[in-house]
Amino acid sequence: MYSPYTPATSRVFALCILFVSLSVSSMQAITPYAVHPNDSVPQRHSFIAAQLCQENKMDESIKEIEIAISDKEESLDMYTWYVRGFIYKEKFKIETTTELKNSSREIAVESFLKSEEMAAKMKEATLNHNTALKYLASTYYNDALLAAGQLIDANDLVCESYLKKYHELVGKTEPGHDFTNEDKMFNNAKAQRLYMLWLAQPENETLFNASKQAFETTITLDPTDCSSKYNLAVLLHNHVANHYRTNSAGTLEKCCQGKELCAEAIQWSQKAVELCQQAYDLCPTAEIRQALNVCRKTLELPAIEEIKN
Repeated sequence: MYSPYTPATSRVFALCILFVSLSVSSMQAITPYAVHPNDSVPQRHSFIAAQLCQENKMDESIKEIEIAISDKEESLDMYTWYVRGFIYKEKFKIETTTELKNSSREIAVESFLKSEEMAAKMKEATLNHNTALKYLASTYYNDALLAAGQLIDANDLVCESYLKKYHELVGKTEPGHDFTNEDKMFNNAKAQRLYMLWLAQPENETLFNASKQAFETTITLDPTDCSSKYNLAVLLHNHVANHYRTNSAGTLEKCCQGKELCAEAIQWSQKAVELCQQAYDLCPTAEIRQALNVCRKTLELPAIEEIKN
């Protein structure tokens, strides 16, 4: 049984590093805010909260900003919501559990969106909302990739929820953004994880179908992705090998447990050959040629002897 082709894994990791690097660049101080002439209290709770946050006094900072949010006047100021978003963004960075991180991030996103909405209505400067929201969006994508690589079964939807949040935020901060590459990397990571789970439970058709679907989605997003075509070919071939009898020569036995099952086995095998051939045409490596010949042998097709130039 062949193992899946894995270069895509390194690309997933590289993309994680890219988004993590965005988080470092976003660690700026809270934007100074000019006091309006009509402000009757120069030291409002939001100002105090901002200062406490910059002094890394997070508990005191959160207490002050929540008082500000509850205040009738301060709650009408976009800066109050901006400061709240910034504080919870910083809180998100230092949280130690997934539950607390998710909670802080949700509050940060909610607050920045509220501040942005108020700024748009008042036609004022947006206080760098987009930069903060783009950073938070990148963390959702990071979590989507990590969760996809740690799936425990095909029904685990956590990674999908993170990806959905990423789409929603980027859609707000960068309308018209092309998600093809991110979605491709996500589905590839998900497909490989499900494939590995299926290898340990080859009788689990749910895992097989989920992995197959994720690889197919990756290929739809990028028809030139030879690694995903190769991986899907290997998945289909191994499915046949695990569920149908082959003879000592490695070909399918003509009877193979009944006509219907035999027809299904042949169908999967033909698809595996087709996909592996496409992968070989795109990336004519010795490894893919070897896998192609194994798939061809199942259908008693002649081997391909030479790598194409």
